[in-house]
Amino acid sequence: MSGSRLFAAIAVIAFISVVRAAPQEIIEALLRYKQQCIDLSGSDEGYTQTLVAIPEMKICILNKVDVLEMQQDVTSISESKSDRKMFFDKYCPQFNESVSCFDDLFESVAKCIGEDSDQIVPVFRDVAYGVVELICENDGQFLLDAQKPEFKECLVQLRESVQECRLTNMTHSVSLIHYGEDQCREVETSRECVKQKVDECNAPAVYNIFEILFNRIMKWTNCHQYNKVVELYNNNVDGAN
Repeated sequence: MSGSRLFAAIAVIAFISVVRAAPQEIIEALLRYKQQCIDLSGSDEGYTQTLVAIPEMKICILNKVDVLEMQQDVTSISESKSDRKMFFDKYCPQFNESVSCFDDLFESVAKCIGEDSDQIVPVFRDVAYGVVELICENDGQFLLDAQKPEFKECLVQLRESVQECRLTNMTHSVSLIHYGEDQCREVETSRECVKQKVDECNAPAVYNIFEILFNRIMKWTNCHQYNKVVELYNNNVDGAN
């Protein structure tokens, strides 16, 4: 998986999320995704495969998560920690089991970005488990934080920061699995750049999104071999397992 796709998993999760957006937003997102697919792979085959995978993914999730019962439980849940604990203890195992429903979608995304699915799909799957972990930890505190106005404002800041702190072309050209000390040092610098910018916001939950995705992706590199990123792994990656 090339360095230019370091945050491809973030784009995947963002794309998946638009399936619940307004119709016009869905159309616009699909058009952007189709063009990116063509630009990266040279064809729209992966895009077409994605369109097939999304409805199949939804059916699979409905078979693993009791959505109707969950919706009823949501209406009766309070913000008390005991109620939240009962809810997430009940449904988080179902959420984890449903991660396998995304495999076909991940395969299509791999084709879109011109990557070997055997290498990149496990990364995407690991990221998906990380997202479930983020949602479920501390009895769903993240979802409560995500409803605050400052969360949305900080989310915009995160997107801008990822763009401003992007990697150089030198690192883009190197496969993640072949990262050396120079690439690992640059990736750590990019991460710190994002953190400093997002720390200005009053919504730590937003940076947690970046951390989960970043750490899950970096587990698939060789950066743990280099002293300059040992502290990053000790403090963050182990906690994401």
